[in-house]
Amino acid sequence: MIVDLNGWLHGLSPGTKVIELGGGSMPQHRPNVDVRPCFDAAGQLTVDFTADFGQPLPIMSDEWDVVFSRYAIEHISWRLVRGFITEVFRILKPGGTAVVITANGEAQMRWALAQDWDEKVSQCLCGDLDYPENSHKVFFNPTWATRLFREAGFGHVLVYRHGELGTDMVIEAAKIPGA
Repeated sequence: MIVDLNGWLHGLSPGTKVIELGGGSMPQHRPNVDVRPCFDAAGQLTVDFTADFGQPLPIMSDEWDVVFSRYAIEHISWRLVRGFITEVFRILKPGGTAVVITANGEAQMRWALAQDWDEKVSQCLCGDLDYPENSHKVFFNPTWATRLFREAGFGHVLVYRHGELGTDMVIEAAKIPGA
């Protein structure tokens, strides 16, 4: 596992080429590609370039050792999510790793059913909705996430619980050389 409890990558070798997809205003890595320009608290642009995650990415094939995405894939239409995962596979170097942190829809629904229903439940299931793109458009569970990454060509796929409530998950998927 290369993600710590807070969702940060660790243990990467010096010189590892990492690209972040969907880092928004608080990216961990640069370059940071997002669907819209974003700025940090000082007003500095935090996005190196924008791209529509529902379309082929304007990134060369086999270029990155790690593709990192934290809480972005759930904002892509369920109709387009397979294409996004295929693009992640395409831009990874053979031997590279995709690390995707996302909501575990199944775990979130179980959590929601155990709550006194309020706005926190809607926020958890639907997203913050503080701008039009910030809504959840697809829900995953570990089984379906594993199947989607394998269908895209990934070899080893590891899915594990993440987050304070255990209602999120990390998907680590390897692009096996020769695949």
